[in-house]
Amino acid sequence: MSAKGVGWAGIFVAFLLNLSMPSGRAAPSGSDQQVLTLQQAIRLSLKNHPGFKAARHSVNAAQWRVKKAYFDFLPKIAVDLNYSRYDAPTVNRANILTEIGRSLVRQFAPGTDPNEIRPVLWRNAYGTAITLQQPVFNGGALRAQLTLAQANEISTRAKFQEKRQQVILQTMQAYFNLIKAKELLVLAHKSVEATRARLQTIRRMFETGMQSRSEVLRWEVNLASAEGQLVQAESGFALSLHQLSQIIGVRLDSTVTLEFPEMVLNEPLEPLEYYLRKGRAANPTLKTFSANIEIQRAQVQLARSNFFPHVNLFYNYQWETNNTPALDSFRSWTFGLSVRVPVFSSFADYAQYQEARQQYRQIQAVHQELEQSVELQIQQAYYQVEAALKRITLAQKGRALAQENLRVVSDLFEVGMATNQELLEAKIAAQKAETDFIEARFDYLINLAQLRSAAGILDVPHE
Repeated sequence: MSAKGVGWAGIFVAFLLNLSMPSGRAAPSGSDQQVLTLQQAIRLSLKNHPGFKAARHSVNAAQWRVKKAYFDFLPKIAVDLNYSRYDAPTVNRANILTEIGRSLVRQFAPGTDPNEIRPVLWRNAYGTAITLQQPVFNGGALRAQLTLAQANEISTRAKFQEKRQQVILQTMQAYFNLIKAKELLVLAHKSVEATRARLQTIRRMFETGMQSRSEVLRWEVNLASAEGQLVQAESGFALSLHQLSQIIGVRLDSTVTLEFPEMVLNEPLEPLEYYLRKGRAANPTLKTFSANIEIQRAQVQLARSNFFPHVNLFYNYQWETNNTPALDSFRSWTFGLSVRVPVFSSFADYAQYQEARQQYRQIQAVHQELEQSVELQIQQAYYQVEAALKRITLAQKGRALAQENLRVVSDLFEVGMATNQELLEAKIAAQKAETDFIEARFDYLINLAQLRSAAGILDVPHE
């Protein structure tokens, strides 16, 4: 390879290294630099995620459902307006007795206004009435509907929190995966450049007779493998960038700078009992299911209300129907109490009540099973976090050992005391140890976020 080719490759690698985000080192700032913290990414997700928006609207709808249940206790007032037009023969037939009555009044009661006898039917008939109805007792149906609405609101809020934590978890996973992808991309570029430089050295040694042709081929094969890993790293980085962009609803480009969450990595791990206790109280799935139990209990009360009388007060104020829309006719009012007593409904109400009771018992039993499932999920996530912590420690030691071994073998190779095969094996081992260290750190971060999500305490990290 020419010196010019090496120079351009070095410039390209330096550019990528400048854009990379290895842990513990911030990218250089600039006026056109796109910087995105973990907190900013989560807030963008919560702002732009369509599923989270839908969950927020569901909470608002549930709040109005509760208000509607309260309003059902209040009286209901209605104004009835009606208009009818009849054909002339029908009007004449209906009013025959009216004309007879007026004639009798004129003949036998000269001091009485014959118009006091109103027509039975008008050609153009206008009617107006105001009705008021006040529920008194409806077998507990209104109270059950209120309980149902309140439990539904609690369930909706729990689902909202569950969706919120899902969005936060997805964002954190995508954020961590993008940092990991960039670190692996930088590592892959370093591997390619180091392998290419070593291949040039081996070629010069071959030209002087110090290495065989097979050793040159060995390093050429290793360079091809490193370049293949670089292609995979570039593809992984592009995919991770697209995934994070999709989740936060903002298009990111390869110049974005992310910050490695050192604070999250260094936070102490609470004991298992802490997460189990939090999970019992805060897990959104459990809270949703608890609310569903209350919903089903309200359904039982609602079904039972069909067996009780329904009592309502009513008041009606109306103007007699006449031939003008003006309120100038005779007025009358009615006040009363209506009582409806269910007697027999072909056992349909009883069947509905028994169905609601059985569903209530069923959901109680399922709730106990769900509690055990959530506890198991928390325990599994906790053990994964512990294992990831141990892998970080082992990976740190392995990386240090592999780097030191590579340094020693490289020095020995320079003085002819180590073979080309030993150098290649040391280089591959150092590459794998570095990859294992990167994987271990991000596995821990993702597992920790999953543990907190299972316990119901996942939230936006502090700045």
